[in-house]
Amino acid sequence: MRQSWWLCLCLAFLGAAWACAETEVPRTVVEVSVSGPEQIATLDRLGLSLDWVKNGVARGLITKSGVETLRAAGFDPKVIYWDFREENPEAWLIPGYYHSYAAMGAALDSIQRAYPAIAHLDTLGFSIQNRAIWGLRITLNPTGGKRGKPKYNINGDHHGNELIGGEAALAYAKYLTSNYAGNSLVRRLVDESDVWVVPMVNPDGREANTRGNSRGADINRDYGYEWNNTEGVSEPGPFGEPEIRAMRNLFMKGPYVASMDFHSGTMYTLYVWGFTTMAAMDSAGMRRVGQIYNTYFPVGYGQIARDLYQVWGGSTDYYYGCGGDIISFAAELSNSYAPPASAIDTICARQISALIPMMQETRKGLWGMVRDSITHQALPARLVVANHGWSCYTDPEYGDYHKYLYPSAGTDTVTAYANGYDPKTLQVTVGADTFAQLNFDLRANAASNYTGFTCPIIRSTRTPSVPADLPWTQKCLGIHDGQGLALSHSSVTPYIALDMGPTTPVINRTGNDFTVYLTAAASYTVQATNNMDGTWANCGSGSGTQQSFDLTTAGLDSARYVRITGTVSLDAVEALPRPSGVEESPRVEGQVSVAPSLVLLGPNPAKEGLVIKATLPAGWSRLAVYDITGHLVKMLNQATLPAGSSQIFAWNGVDDSGRKVTSGTYFARLETPQGNRLVRVVLLR
Repeated sequence: MRQSWWLCLCLAFLGAAWACAETEVPRTVVEVSVSGPEQIATLDRLGLSLDWVKNGVARGLITKSGVETLRAAGFDPKVIYWDFREENPEAWLIPGYYHSYAAMGAALDSIQRAYPAIAHLDTLGFSIQNRAIWGLRITLNPTGGKRGKPKYNINGDHHGNELIGGEAALAYAKYLTSNYAGNSLVRRLVDESDVWVVPMVNPDGREANTRGNSRGADINRDYGYEWNNTEGVSEPGPFGEPEIRAMRNLFMKGPYVASMDFHSGTMYTLYVWGFTTMAAMDSAGMRRVGQIYNTYFPVGYGQIARDLYQVWGGSTDYYYGCGGDIISFAAELSNSYAPPASAIDTICARQISALIPMMQETRKGLWGMVRDSITHQALPARLVVANHGWSCYTDPEYGDYHKYLYPSAGTDTVTAYANGYDPKTLQVTVGADTFAQLNFDLRANAASNYTGFTCPIIRSTRTPSVPADLPWTQKCLGIHDGQGLALSHSSVTPYIALDMGPTTPVINRTGNDFTVYLTAAASYTVQATNNMDGTWANCGSGSGTQQSFDLTTAGLDSARYVRITGTVSLDAVEALPRPSGVEESPRVEGQVSVAPSLVLLGPNPAKEGLVIKATLPAGWSRLAVYDITGHLVKMLNQATLPAGSSQIFAWNGVDDSGRKVTSGTYFARLETPQGNRLVRVVLLR
């Protein structure tokens, strides 16, 4: 009786508080009859944040005044709750019923304190209101590096009012750590995996009980792959919200084998694509994992755009499209945003029971290392498995890759690509329900072109055409081959940005630095940057099917990202080889013609340094050592000398700051008015 009296009193106070709260926060739950995608798009433009579309009915959140807006537009919205918290008031009242921001931080900290050998809490970034976005890393020796382990991401609370998602992510972290000592399967998964748990992606929204963050942005529409406006705010481009930049930066440190993004508002397990109903190239594997997950969470599974609604700029499409995360899933856990206490443990237990076999399944297929053939230095590389769809990527620091294959029985042909290296193709036999290791040692080739590595940003609303468009942005990667991705947009100028590689940006040298290839003549503009969150510098405009650009126009010494804006069919972006080979310059009248030469006297490979003999023409010359990415390591000479001068130069294996450099491939490059010369050297310490 006392509990009922207390609850009634709290509800009375809560009702008064809600009445005085900001009425334009989208908390009203409505259902609207729709006849097709056009009406769904209209609802989106009118401010309805969709939860699901089933049997001709769309359900979602809107502001109270937005209900009248829908009616004025000819819709007949049915109000389910004027405030979604009415469905289960206890969830928003009882302290500790759901973890608040502070309680979540305390819970995560308690896990790392209790299990320091396998858990470490990191701050990935901060929200607009300066709340930490926490990531709990669970693996053996969590502060000692990944070292070739497959990486997983389990997250919740992209939408702050969908409380159960964060609880499910936290429950999984508790399960892995508390069962590590006594459960051999859990121990093996933790020892051999790198698991990141991010329970509260949107802490400001969680504290305010709103879908969006503190400025109303639906942050799960802010990822770069097939971005098309971040709902709730006006943004010039993707990654405008700090919460999503934090998630992106974690992902860029190494791609995931699988990820799970927990939501609520309906019950379903979902995978890519969200932006189109076209099936993904790896859809067979996605369906297989969906079947396994559905065994333990039997609510149905399918593609986001087909079985839920169209989503632009979502996390699942980004992780798959940009990084080849084959199992990029989202699970809708409950028809209620915050189910009652009696359901929380059951919901979380189901997710735990489904996540364990998902991790087991996604370890099947291929894994291995991609390294420099001489130094065995880890390489950022892109791998393509014939007839198994999307590219996958190595960890840029450790050089390991992991590719889930389904079906995984048979002989597969695999090609590894790395900028500055010759590609290499190998074959491997992968048994059913197991994995195979396939390592690649690539040969450095300074004369090779540097090409687009991956696509972190694209804005294009063109409906794909099957089967020609199945590879989608994969068409734009690598060298030009006559296959292009056609960009178009219904209301704005489309664009696409290519990442030229984490260690291989375009370098500004004499003359043009990179070339844009199209499959059909068109007009476009080109911008470049080293920071996709910063300013994009203008490199100029182009037309035709092939045109080169100079970073000097943009005022940049280098550029990791190149963006093409226009209604074009993009084939490739290729940077010129670097360091370059011979680049002949016009002869100066009256100057003594002495051809420059560069001879490596030895040793090669070297342990501590090397000796170089240079024959120099008249005038200015420059001799320097560069690393494999084209960055200056050590300036050996920069002076004006008489024609025919021959000098001996020594490099002791240190950079311009006096620090010893690591083992690896380096290039000594002589630049003169009469031409340039290049020799490749290898340092083995």
